[in-house]
Amino acid sequence: MKFSIFFTLTIIFFATALVSTVIEGYHAEVVRNVLAECKIWVTDNNGNYVAGNKHYHRCDNNPPNLNIDTLSNDSYWLIASVEGSGRQDKRRGPLNNDFCYIIYGDAANWRFNTWDYCNSQS
Repeated sequence: MKFSIFFTLTIIFFATALVSTVIEGYHAEVVRNVLAECKIWVTDNNGNYVAGNKHYHRCDNNPPNLNIDTLSNDSYWLIASVEGSGRQDKRRGPLNNDFCYIIYGDAANWRFNTWDYCNSQS
């Protein structure tokens, strides 16, 4: 009796391990160089929050680059906002790959563009 329970549990364990898949998702890295506070986040195609900042924070590259993982292989939008700016949020996407962006400038005049020099990119 003990053997059949152990055998059944072993089969269930290995079957679950084989069937389950690992979802890696996409990675966005943002170099921050704005003389103001900003927030940067990811949404899905329906505008639902996926990951990233929910509040404004220092955006002067201290702490270092912001790394966001989507945890999904679905297309995503990368959005940035600068506190105190009269400019609208900047939306980039839909994206379906790993990307590197830079946000730079000041509250009155800031940009959010693709960038080729992120630390984590090979």
